[in-house]
Order: sequence, then structure tokens, then C-alpha cells
Amino acid sequence: KINKNYIFLHIFRDSPFRVIDDKRIFVDFFDWFKKTMEIVNLSDENWVIRLHPSYKLWGENQIKIVNKLLENYSKRNIIIDDRFTSNINIFKFASKIVTFSGTSATEAIGYGIKPIIISNTSCSNLIKESSYKPSSINNYKKLLLDKNPLNFKVTKKKSSLAKNLIYIQENLLRFDKDIGSKEIYRNTDFLTRKKNIVNTLKKINRVNVLRKNAPIIDIYKTTFSEEFFKKYSLKIT
Repeated sequence: KINKNYIFLHIFRDSPFRVIDDKRIFVDFFDWFKKTMEIVNLSDENWVIRLHPSYKLWGENQIKIVNKLLENYSKRNIIIDDRFTSNINIFKFASKIVTFSGTSATEAIGYGIKPIIISNTSCSNLIKESSYKPSSINNYKKLLLDKNPLNFKVTKKKSSLAKNLIYIQENLLRFDKDIGSKEIYRNTDFLTRKKNIVNTLKKINRVNVLRKNAPIIDIYKTTFSEEFFKKYSLKIT
């Protein structure tokens, strides 16, 4: 069953201490989650806590953390979703998406939903008024308890811009395929890590990444030349 309200979690141990945003109202993911649950307990609607899809790869027992944090709150209107529903179905039918920051906020906008975020995202920076970023706890509370779905809609133009941004992020700004690399997490097994390093070094030895970006390098009149590629190719081996 698809619900109206979804809270997309991050990896708790990956709280954004390196990113300084003096306008965000919460210090870290723990602070945000506890206050959100306090407000959600006042709601007469159901709320779904969407666990991060890679929490096991990160080596984090997110279910245990969430249940521990929920000990002081009523669970009468809270559902924990450990990937029981696809993201596509959630964004198609949900009314309200809440997250600290990250990809799910951009995906929500792509599906026409104006998400509630705590810290800046690529979309909130590039597409004005595409997200709600509350300036106070009271403002955040009003947004969470707002039942009018029309207040959480974005225009088709903003939705289209978000889709373009997702495409750019996933296909143009990523170069892992160029170097034969896969994402490595804390809990990734040793053999996978080793294989990843071997494959990456083989690809980097052919300097595919630098060659692919040669037009950009040329535009900015840098000194990267064919000799540069050969030089660093030899160093890597």
C-alpha cells in the first residue's frame, strides 16, 4: 500500500559535519530524526520511514538505530519501509517527501513533488522555490502537519529541470564506468575491493578519463597535453 507521507533517511554515521550550512535548523541526522518523530506523533496521518537502501553496505544496522530512537515515541502512525516499495511507486503516488538532503529530494521534484529539506541540495540551489527549506522548528512543524497536497506540488517546468539535473548527475558527472570502478562501502568484502582496484588501475592506465575530458581541458587553455597523459599513465603503473 502506498502512503502519502515519506521520510527518506540517510546513513546516520554519515552525518554532514563537513558541510557548513548555518541556515539549517538541525545539527545532524540524529537531531533531525528525533525532532521529526516528535512532530509526526502529533499528526493523525500515517508516516513511512524509508530506510536508506545501502545501509547494510555501509555496515550500519539502521533498523536497530531507528527502533532505538523511536523508543520514546508512539509508533501508532509510523511504518518502517526497508525497500518494500519501489522508489518509482513512492514518487508517483506520495504527497509529501521529507529528507535532510540528497538525491531523493531531486527525484521528488522530478515527479512533481515539492520536498521538505533541511540542508541545501543541487535542486534547491539551481531551481528556485522547488523545495521547502524551513527556517525554524515552528515552520518545519507547520509543513509536516500540512494536509493540503496542493501545497506540495511543483510546476511541470521545474519538474522537467529536475529530471535534466538527475540525467546530468548520473550520466555526465560520473566517470566510474570510464575507469571500471564500482562503489565501495565500509562493509564491502575484501575480494570485491581488490577486484575493483585491479580493474580501476587497468582502466586508468589508458587514461580514458583524461582523454574524455580533453575538449574541456583545451577550452580552458591548460597545459595538459599528450605528453601529460603518457607521463601520468606511466606513474600509475
